[in-house]
Amino acid sequence: MLIKELQVINFRNLKYMKAAFDTGIHVIHGGNAQGKTNLLEAIHLLVTGRSFRTTMDREMVPWTRENYEATLIRAQVEKGGFEERFLLSFNSSEKHVYVNGNPIPRLGDLLGRINAVLFTPSDLQLVRGAPGLRRRFLDVELSQISRPYLHHLQRYDLALRQRNALLKQHQRRPALGDELVAWDEQIAVHGSELIATRAEMIEHLSTIASGMYGEIATGTEKLTLEYKPNPSRASGDATAIASQMRAALAASRNDDIRRGATSTGPHRDDFDFLIDGRAARDYGSQGQQRSCVLAMKMAELTLMESSTGEPPILLLDDLMSELDESRKRAFLQSLDSRIQTFITATERDLVTSLVSPRSVWRMEDGHLTEES
Repeated sequence: MLIKELQVINFRNLKYMKAAFDTGIHVIHGGNAQGKTNLLEAIHLLVTGRSFRTTMDREMVPWTRENYEATLIRAQVEKGGFEERFLLSFNSSEKHVYVNGNPIPRLGDLLGRINAVLFTPSDLQLVRGAPGLRRRFLDVELSQISRPYLHHLQRYDLALRQRNALLKQHQRRPALGDELVAWDEQIAVHGSELIATRAEMIEHLSTIASGMYGEIATGTEKLTLEYKPNPSRASGDATAIASQMRAALAASRNDDIRRGATSTGPHRDDFDFLIDGRAARDYGSQGQQRSCVLAMKMAELTLMESSTGEPPILLLDDLMSELDESRKRAFLQSLDSRIQTFITATERDLVTSLVSPRSVWRMEDGHLTEES
């Protein structure tokens, strides 16, 4: 996977930039608020169609720019020996995506066309933050490598919204209770596929991340990942899990009606980072928690390559400010030169003293300049 050429117009403080890239490590350095993260955000928009920093497109629009009409992000991408053209355009009211000149009707259909692994300082919350962050991580990863997973996720979300809407109406229209059965079936069928796939992925990630953690961390402790499905006893293949979910939904129906929300299903899933069997969120040091996240990100990269047959793009935002010297060195020296990697940093030498980059770029006031 390779972004050969990238063009960004009117995106945050990036008025106009165009650059060509190859495989290997590309360092983008500059002071704070100069546009380094904006560049990675623009790339990631082509991966998911959404920002990793905001849920509102209007926040990415340069309101102070005269004669503004639209934001454009274009890329020439090499994948599987073929080249594809990507165009994402939006303004404060609408968004359009094209691949090879053909419109993509839904943003979900963009997932998997460009594969990427992203690290930002906010990812440190994956260990100690809310369960929704960890579910989001699983969904983005799995949707990039599995079209069936994305299909079941979309169908599950639709069924969940419909069931919750009925639950909220039930007090005024008691007869609607019979309609819940149909949505229970949809939730069980699609939710069981999500749980079965997540369980398999967590098992693979745990095995890979354990080895990565040993390379990054300074101690001898062992990292494992523990999946916590909902229903809590869900296990087996998708057929067995679907049966377990039907029973759990039926058992919780009266409580759900009182609450006006569905309490059972993979929208309540979670997973834990365990260091020597103890929850890292409660007992891990800050350094251990950082190592957990880095190990999982590298495991994500390895798993994505094994699933798709080629390495994804790696986006590392402000990594150097989050790690101590030993972890910086261990992590950067583990990077594979086959992987196209973009690293942002406030100081050039923080990165170049530890790795040999393919190219070095300076970002200043939204302008990108390649250095020798």
